[in-house]
Amino acid sequence: MALNISHFTDMLEEREGIFISRETVRDILLQKGSYRKKKKYPKHRSWREPMPEEGMMLQFDTSDHDWLQGRGPKIKLIGGIDDATKDVPHAKFAL
Repeated sequence: MALNISHFTDMLEEREGIFISRETVRDILLQKGSYRKKKKYPKHRSWREPMPEEGMMLQFDTSDHDWLQGRGPKIKLIGGIDDATKDVPHAKFAL
């Protein structure tokens, strides 16, 4: 049966009458090499501070959406946004 540290600590208390904290059990298992720390994976996305001045970075994106609701050709909206001010200095529909 596979147990996590919390379950193991509970079973020590219930079955053996040993009252010991979860962190103490974890430390003992780490010292004995019976437990490994979980590998920390990098965050998928992380926030960054916006650029300090207007015009330093423009971010562009394309929206693939049925803008004409089936009444015409499929067009895309291409837009740019200023990272510092969040203004949209340019947007254009394209085929």
